[in-house]
Amino acid sequence: MGRSIIERLAGGDMDPQLAEVFDEPWDILEVAAMSLAFEDVMTALDLAADAVLLMCGEPLRTTGQFYDMGQLKKMHHRLAAPIFIRAWIDHLVQHPDLKLLEECRHPLTHRYVRRHIGVRVGGTNSGRALSEITTLHGRGAPRGRGSLGVLIPQLVTFGEAQVEALCQAILSDFPAPQ
Repeated sequence: MGRSIIERLAGGDMDPQLAEVFDEPWDILEVAAMSLAFEDVMTALDLAADAVLLMCGEPLRTTGQFYDMGQLKKMHHRLAAPIFIRAWIDHLVQHPDLKLLEECRHPLTHRYVRRHIGVRVGGTNSGRALSEITTLHGRGAPRGRGSLGVLIPQLVTFGEAQVEALCQAILSDFPAPQ
């Protein structure tokens, strides 16, 4: 859904169908797209991490909470994981898109997202430009993370690919009986 919203905003003008369905201003739709993309992809990976940790022998947590990517990253070296699931874990925790996803999701979930807001002037493609996520005025040296028009499709595709890869790893490690 986040990818669909951002694709409809990419033209620079408010998409009539978005305006009719949501009746919200541009900035609210961008934040909704980020939430539906970054937070939902991270939730899917957290649930995958929970399943993997339980599958690898970790006990249910006494708090009733699920395991998440934070625990998977901390514990992955000591897990007794089957070969294909081990390969999935090792690939995931080192993947640069996981770090980028965490960098995009964390401020959205826990604070606010710093954005550069742009407007296109002149030509046939005038109107509002998709925002870029930045660390400007944040901690550390300012740097851009990229346009929502790139980040959202990239990170949603990354999440989809990781869930699919985990499913394939499980099927490879635990083939169906013949």
